[in-house]
Amino acid sequence: MDKNLVFYMNALRTSFMQYYKEKMDEIGLSKGLHYFIIAIGSTSKCSPNEVAQRTKMDAGHTTRYVNKLVDAGYVIKEPNPNDGRSCYLKLTDKGLNAYKQSKNIFKDWTESMMSNLTQDESEQLMILLSKLFNGKENQFNEQIDLTSYENQELRNKE
Repeated sequence: MDKNLVFYMNALRTSFMQYYKEKMDEIGLSKGLHYFIIAIGSTSKCSPNEVAQRTKMDAGHTTRYVNKLVDAGYVIKEPNPNDGRSCYLKLTDKGLNAYKQSKNIFKDWTESMMSNLTQDESEQLMILLSKLFNGKENQFNEQIDLTSYENQELRNKE
């Protein structure tokens, strides 16, 4: 088999997915719930609507995922004192622990994969990948929102 770009992209994706699954299993979260822990944990408290905007999920998906996190003890809902119809979401101690353990997963894997490269090589690789992804010669000729793509993958798995 020729080792072309698709080969390396697939190998990197497989490596990351194995790493990611191991880390999520250690924390006790699914891939889908992880994105919500990160979205909620990035502020002291937020509304479900803000979480939906951050994760680029619709209200129905957001409600289901938030309820799973509440039921599992990662998140609590606090009434909004200014609006009795809405609430704020806040991480519990268990949720905060999961947030702290999981917030650097992407960075840690990237650093691990690039550990054999010099700083200059790492920077050059990121520049080249960015050019491939966003370049004028790209047949899609538009920047793809990776967060939306990942969230679409989650919706397809439900």
